[in-house]
Amino acid sequence: MRTRTPMRFRGRMILIGGLLAGLCVSLSVGQGMIIPPVSVGDAFIAEFLRRDLHTIEEHLDLDDDQAIIAEALFNDYESAFQEGAAAAREKLAEFQPPARNDAAFEAARERMRNETRSLLEQARKESQRARSADQRRRIMQKYQDQIRALRDELRRDRALGTPGAEYIEVMRRKSIALEAWERERAQLGNSFRLNMQAILSEDQQALWPALERRFRREKTLHRGRLSMESLNLFVVAVNVEVDPTLQPVLDDLLAEYDLRLDNALKMRNDYEGTARAEQRTAAGSDNVTPIRASARRMMNLRVAVRNINQEYATLIESVLPPEIARRFRHEVNQRAFPGIEQPTSAQRAINAAKRLDDITDEALIAIDRIEEEFRQQLALRNEELRALLLRHEPDRERVRFEHAAGIRDESGQTRDDPITQGFRDRHEFGGRYVEQLRSVLTPQQFATLPGVGRPAIKSKSRRQTTKPSGASKADLMGQFDKNGDGRLDERERDALRAHIIAEQRKGGG
Repeated sequence: MRTRTPMRFRGRMILIGGLLAGLCVSLSVGQGMIIPPVSVGDAFIAEFLRRDLHTIEEHLDLDDDQAIIAEALFNDYESAFQEGAAAAREKLAEFQPPARNDAAFEAARERMRNETRSLLEQARKESQRARSADQRRRIMQKYQDQIRALRDELRRDRALGTPGAEYIEVMRRKSIALEAWERERAQLGNSFRLNMQAILSEDQQALWPALERRFRREKTLHRGRLSMESLNLFVVAVNVEVDPTLQPVLDDLLAEYDLRLDNALKMRNDYEGTARAEQRTAAGSDNVTPIRASARRMMNLRVAVRNINQEYATLIESVLPPEIARRFRHEVNQRAFPGIEQPTSAQRAINAAKRLDDITDEALIAIDRIEEEFRQQLALRNEELRALLLRHEPDRERVRFEHAAGIRDESGQTRDDPITQGFRDRHEFGGRYVEQLRSVLTPQQFATLPGVGRPAIKSKSRRQTTKPSGASKADLMGQFDKNGDGRLDERERDALRAHIIAEQRKGGG
């Protein structure tokens, strides 16, 4: 006999989830004052590490005498860095921010906890009595109104959550001390660089810029915040084996990619320091305009890095034979969109069902059919999610940047998040295939599947399809392979590149 998760229970979970979201929003009760940046990040990681010596020796083909001098130079650099880092840590430890009205803040937070418990308990009781989706919607509206009233009350008392002038000043001084150490760290790195270049021959010096680009890529690319921003196509391409006649084409694309990515990375990395300085200058002010402008500029630079990765991933894929191109794109997606590519709960349930010891042949055949359809549909859903991320992530990360600076949405309204909605929709879609498993398994077998005891996460609104972020390789070849030889020559690749850039601009990237 088939059993279903009671709709009443599912509705209750949706209701409570919505209430929790509303309560979280109510904590952001105003813009407040700008808070100085004090994030340490990579500040206490040396720009050059001992393992980099091997890379330098190998890339520049140092002779024995040069290798000995290089190690001595590095030892001096390492000692100076460790000494400077220790002094900087001690200096930062001197700046302890004062308590921010702790007694009043704790009282407000405890009141929030109590009201939250009360609201959730009332929501549970009323949702148990609900007989229809319409009744549950009315319950949701009722509690949303109560949440708005609570939020308005907190806004009237917003000073409880606002840092005082003394707190702002301490954090500003701490931020200045951190900035001073970051300058010293950069000077130490530049000194090591100059000393190393002084022992090189002219031929070796000509190789140094490529080494710098490699170090910048390997040491800073990971600081990306957007999907595809931290993608390193050199790492993906190292596993690409192509016909010797095609290797020069691939090498030329990677050489272009190297130069363009490095230029975008330098601009992004340099502005990270500028953005911190702008935030530091605005500390203690309630003028959020410069910080919002800084957030937009920072996000545009991140998008520029992301777009270069996106452009060259497509260009490289376009010159590869079909099977190699498929594997290349799969690895790109795995690295660039890990949250999308990881197995879904429905995938885990299907895999577990196929491994059941007491599964019948008939049930196994039915599960194979379910899995085949699921995989086809999941590929489409994942493509939609990738498009959502590319389109909406910049705005979401810009808001996070503003929040880190102390800026909140004055309106207090909940922002629609298409990305979260997209993942909810995919989860709901997977739940339909899990229900199909129920029809071919015994209740005992079904109960052993991972995650089936949890209610499905229902979408809060009708799913809206998103246009995929890019055409398939077959579509691209059909559009740009003008001579029909199955490959894109230089002129055809230029046309494809122009098309990619136009699509990125059209999508707001």
